[in-house]
Amino acid sequence: MKIVREVHSNLEQQLDAYNKLLNFAEEKNVLLSDSQDRAKAKKLETLVKREVEVVQVLQELEKDRVEACDCEEFSEATKDADLMDEILSPVKAELKSVVVKLKDINDRNTLLISVSLKVVNKVFSVLRDLKCGNKMTYSRVNKKKPGTSYQSVNFTV
Repeated sequence: MKIVREVHSNLEQQLDAYNKLLNFAEEKNVLLSDSQDRAKAKKLETLVKREVEVVQVLQELEKDRVEACDCEEFSEATKDADLMDEILSPVKAELKSVVVKLKDINDRNTLLISVSLKVVNKVFSVLRDLKCGNKMTYSRVNKKKPGTSYQSVNFTV
């Protein structure tokens, strides 16, 4: 019975850590969606550092949980279905819910980062291709009439 309580305590700690990660992911989502000033970029950097710390804690907790669940005492205790339903099932359901939300938000954040990188790469590509110096920066696509048709800059992602 003691080992089941230890595993439950471990899972509760993991739930707390995952909730922290969820909060960080939600904050990052806001910052990634609207990151026009440097203060937000600095806050994003800080959030990522804090996330790494929480992930390290989660790795240790998971290692401890696996060790506890591999012991004979835990195997015997888990044969009592009522005990499992009473103690471990609720925290398992909460963990699953938080992890699913975390995955959804991280998927959105990944998309935002991906789009941002594509835009930055496109801008660099356009800037690399532009001729600078004494020559014109933009060249005409169509030579029919000067000043009527110019090469457009396409930022489509």
